[in-house]
Amino acid sequence: MTPQENINNMMTKMTAVLETVRECEILILEEIRKIEQLQEEKVQLSEQIAALNEKLSLVQKNIEEIKVQKVSEIVDEDKEPEVVAIPTPVVDILTVAPEKHSIETLADKFHGQPSVHDKIAAKPEVTTTGTRVNDIAKAISINDRLLFIKELFGKAEIFTQTVKYLNGLQSFDEAQQYLAEAFPHWDNTGSTAQLFLSIIHRRYL
Repeated sequence: MTPQENINNMMTKMTAVLETVRECEILILEEIRKIEQLQEEKVQLSEQIAALNEKLSLVQKNIEEIKVQKVSEIVDEDKEPEVVAIPTPVVDILTVAPEKHSIETLADKFHGQPSVHDKIAAKPEVTTTGTRVNDIAKAISINDRLLFIKELFGKAEIFTQTVKYLNGLQSFDEAQQYLAEAFPHWDNTGSTAQLFLSIIHRRYL
């Protein structure tokens, strides 16, 4: 083999090596592009996850606010009806009984019914279930409170004052006597009056 043929042979091999190197470079560049694309997708995915976490935090915050609002509504429902302000001197409700209904004013309406003295003498038999309570108001549910105001007292403030006054009495006999004098028009054998009496009876067990 002549020197020229050797040179040509070496040139051919070098050309083949260069082609191989170029192909490798192309493959490397493609892999680099894929890696860069994956990194971009990773960044986008991270941004999406961050946005979802932010939305989740807002949803949880809204849920907590709704829970607090619902609890506040339940607490407000458990509160006693607001007492209507009347322009009279402030007095101690525990020492001064609520104003008693005038017997003369109701005389015509309840003509023929038992008198106050008859009701005091003939105290109705009361069936009591449950344990003793220290506060009558806390033993009365919202539905029962509305029922008593509607059928027995007429006004929320009269109901509230009466319950507070009964809490200050020492015995159920005193309570029955006061109720007979203050509310002579009650039918103590009716279901509503019996329910009210059974609840206040627990105060004096």
